[in-house]
Parts: sequence; C-alpha cells; structure tokens
Amino acid sequence: PFLSSRGNKYILVVVDYLSKWVEAKALPTNDARVVCKFLKYLFARFGSPRAIISDRGENQASWSDKLDEALWAFRTAYETPIGCTPYKLVYGKACHLPIELEHKAYWALKQANFDLTVVGDHQKVQLNELNELRDHAYENSLIYKEKTKKIHDSKIKNRVFNVGDRGLLFKSRLKIFSGKLKTRWSRPFTITKVFHYGTVELSQANGPNFKVNGHRVKHYFGGDVPQLVQLNELNELCDHAYENSLIYKEKTKRIHDSKIKNRVFNVGDRVLLFNSRLKNFLGKLKTRWSGPFTITKVFPYGTVELSQANGPNFKVNGHRVKHYFGWDVPQLVVLDLQTFPMDQ
Repeated sequence: PFLSSRGNKYILVVVDYLSKWVEAKALPTNDARVVCKFLKYLFARFGSPRAIISDRGENQASWSDKLDEALWAFRTAYETPIGCTPYKLVYGKACHLPIELEHKAYWALKQANFDLTVVGDHQKVQLNELNELRDHAYENSLIYKEKTKKIHDSKIKNRVFNVGDRGLLFKSRLKIFSGKLKTRWSRPFTITKVFHYGTVELSQANGPNFKVNGHRVKHYFGGDVPQLVQLNELNELCDHAYENSLIYKEKTKRIHDSKIKNRVFNVGDRVLLFNSRLKNFLGKLKTRWSGPFTITKVFPYGTVELSQANGPNFKVNGHRVKHYFGWDVPQLVVLDLQTFPMDQ
C-alpha cells in the first residue's frame, strides 16, 4: 500500500478494454467489500461489463490529492491503439480544456441554441457519429495489436524444445542494483513437458514444476563445472588482467613523456612553477605560473629542489618547471608617462 493520505492507502483502478477510459478511487482498505461497492458504482454508470480482467498485481504518498488530475490527464491523452482520446470515444466530443478558454476556442465563442427541434436533430447526428467513432477505434485497436504482435514475434528466436532438454530461464524481474555483471539467466532446469504455442513445463530440484513461455528459455549445453576448474580460470583471468594493466600503463607513460619538453636545469637557475591546482574562477586571465623560484639542488630522474623567500625548500617534478629569464620589477618604480592635449 501507499503511505496514508487522508486515511486512504490504496487506489483501485479500472480501465475499459476498448476505449481505455479509466476510473480510479482512493480506498482505505482493499478487501472484497470495498471492491464490490466500487464495481456496483461503475455498473450503475456504464452498465454491466461482459467480463472483468484482473492483473492481480502488487499494491503500489499526498497521492490522493492528485488522483483526479491524473485521471483527467489519462482520459484526455491520445491513445495510439484507438486513434483518439478515451474522452472522445466515450462522450463523442473533445474534452474542454482550460487553455481553450484563454485562447478562445470555437466551443467557447459559439452561442447556445435553445431550439429543441434543432438540438434534438443535432443530438441524433452526434449519436450516429459516436457509433462510427467507436467502430473506427475498434478497427484501429486491432491493427495496432497486430503490428505490436509482429514486432514482438520478430524478436523471438524460434527454439525447439524436447522433453529432457536442459534450459536456462530468463529472470526479467532481476534488480539491476543487486549486481551490474550478474547474469539474468538462472540455473539450468529440466523440461518435463512441452505444450502447444510454445509453453514448456520446467522441473527444479528443490521445488514444484512450473510453466513458462518458451521465449524465456534457452538451451543449456554445459555441464556442472568443478570448483577447481573455476579457480584455475580465475587465476588465469587475474594474470591476464595484470598484463593488460602493465601494457596500458606503458602506453600512458609514452604518451605523457612525448608531451614533456626536455629541459636542463642547473643549481642557481631561476624558474617558474606551474600551478595545476589554480582555480579558474579566481580570474580568467590570471597566469598559472607562479614564482620565480631558485633551484638549489638537482636530483636524478628530473626532480629539482626549489627555494622560496618566505618558506622552506620543496621538491617538484622538473616537467612542472620552466626557465625564467626576466628580472624583478621594483614595486615603487613608476613609468614616466607623457600626456598630450586632445587637439594634438
């Protein structure tokens, strides 16, 4: 059930098989008494149906406040199988929407006709049009279902099963979050009976036999794999993954080294340090090179030690450093600028 909303915990939904017209009601319980009461209410409005089909689905939280809006949206939505909206198929006209009042639709502009004779004739025409509309919707529904069946059947492989064959069962309700690489085919079952139209009966070791559709089963040609074989395959897989990791790291190192300029540094050289952690939001045109610093020591493999005025020495990789050939500009020096009048 849903979370309680104004004392209601369930939604009972009824959909007409042809027109797709939907009715729903918020209920505090889901027992037979309230279900029968709601069905009697529908029978009084639309008449007795030829059959009632229940999916027996699981019960699916301020949801009751939006129930009427959801029904309105569903009833006025275009349905491909019937070629129109459920509202039009039931009432024979399009549903009047609030936006049509704002933009002045035809029905909002025309004046009411109070002539009983004219209104009666017009109503007879509407009833005839409604019957034609329902017949047309029924034909569209048959065409749509036939197309859907062809598409569905084209994706199903034609498998032939015999009694005694072993097969794997596809678990369509498997949750993805239980494991990304977890297989969706469950353990091999034995086929005990083959029915018409592709249905097969499967047997399991610790449970009763059950029937499934044949397109959810595929042949199983393997056997029980010994545990030692699985461990050997796992070790080989680990070794193969380690070799691939070494190859990948070597390729990455080559690409990285090809982009590094070969610079030679000596003790006493002045350099600039590339600040890779500088945030761009501090300034679009702000340089990413800080310093200058003085090299106090050069180590093998390109590492250098830098000294700074207000801090200890530190080591960095040589590819983050470049030579500095400038000089320190005194802070108090002001350039001698000449000004000229506007007319010159």
